[in-house]
Amino acid sequence: MSATYLKSEYDSYPAGPCPFGQGTTCNLTGKRLPYAPKFSGTLNARWEDGLAGGWTYSVDGQLFHSGSFFTAGDLDPFVAQRAFTKLDASITLTSPNEAFSLALVGKNLTDKTTAHFGDDIPLSNILGNNYEQYVDPPRTIAVQLQFKFR
Repeated sequence: MSATYLKSEYDSYPAGPCPFGQGTTCNLTGKRLPYAPKFSGTLNARWEDGLAGGWTYSVDGQLFHSGSFFTAGDLDPFVAQRAFTKLDASITLTSPNEAFSLALVGKNLTDKTTAHFGDDIPLSNILGNNYEQYVDPPRTIAVQLQFKFR
C-alpha cells in the first residue's frame, strides 16, 4: 500500500502560458503544477498457494487512485484529468521448477478513459479552439506465457 499527498505549486511564474482566449501570458504564481495530483495511492494484494505436484498459483490485484490533475502546461481546465480509480488483476499458474508460467492478466478492468497529456493545438484558433489528448489504453485482457531458460 502506498499513498501520496502532494502540494506542488509554482513559487513564481508571472509570465506563464495561457489557455485559449486568455492572452499571451498568465500569472501562474501559486497555481498547482501540471501532472501533479494532490492525492494518489495504490493498494496491492497477492495470494499464493500450492497445488498438487509442486505447482503453484497466485492471484494478484492492484487498485490505483489518482486525484485530478492538469494535463497541459497552461493549466487549461478543458483538458484536465478528473480523479479516477483503476483496477488491475492477474491469475498465474507456475510450474514446480518455476521454468514455466501461464497467466491471465487484466489491466484497467474498470475501463476508465483517462489521459496523461492534453493541450490546445497551436494556431488552431483560426478555425476555433481545438485540443488534443493522449488517451491511456482501455480495458485490456491478455494471456501471458513465460519461459525461463537456465
